[in-house]
Amino acid sequence: ILDREKLGLGIMAFVEVKVPQIAEASIVELFKEAVRGEPSIIGCYLTAGQFDFLLPVVAQDMSAYSALAQNVLLRLPGVQDMRSSFVLEAIKDTTTLPIS
Repeated sequence: ILDREKLGLGIMAFVEVKVPQIAEASIVELFKEAVRGEPSIIGCYLTAGQFDFLLPVVAQDMSAYSALAQNVLLRLPGVQDMRSSFVLEAIKDTTTLPIS
């Protein structure tokens, strides 16, 4: 398991993305394909609620995140709206699963 901060990735954000309710399946598939191809997006989750997808994203600094948001995230196929929340401190961050 790599330490993102030691690798120069000081910013971690959780980005909520909304696609139109009437988005064609082909647009959603293009979105998923684009997400899979972007290394700065380290996860993608289809969610229930106000937004459709949750993307954990990493960047070197706020300037790099700004460029990523403008040049990549907002240009993903079908993106209608986007909201970013930035991690200030990781209280718990584990890969351990609760198995018996």
